[in-house]
Formats: sequence, C-alpha cells, structure tokens
Amino acid sequence: MPLLIAPTNVPLRVVKVGGDAHVAKHLASLGITRDASIVLLGKSGSSALCEVRGTRLAISKDVAGMIAVSC
Repeated sequence: MPLLIAPTNVPLRVVKVGGDAHVAKHLASLGITRDASIVLLGKSGSSALCEVRGTRLAISKDVAGMIAVSC
C-alpha cells in the first residue's frame, strides 16, 4: 500500500521505492530504502511526517505516494 494510506504510528516496512532514479537516490540518502523500517507520524497540508532510522522527516505527499509499505 502507498505510505499515504498506511495507518499512523504503526511500524511499517518499505516494500518498494518508485519514481525516477533521481527520486530513488534522494530517498536512499534519507535512509528510505527497501526493507527499511518507517513510521508514518501524520499528514498535514502537502507533506507527510515520518520517522526513519530514528530521524523524523517531512516529505511531500507526491513523493510519499511513491513509497510502497507493508505492515
């Protein structure tokens, strides 16, 4: 399921990172890679707040829609 529709405050696992190579490389530099643990903390306006590897990140909803996760 896309990260945007995942439940909040639940540990999730990244299954797939979509988008072009530039987006995938940027997300990898933030620690968002396949099999990484991620928690969606909330959504507001045009961004999604998540926690990855102990760091809180705000990413755009467009980019968050490219991240597939599983419970």
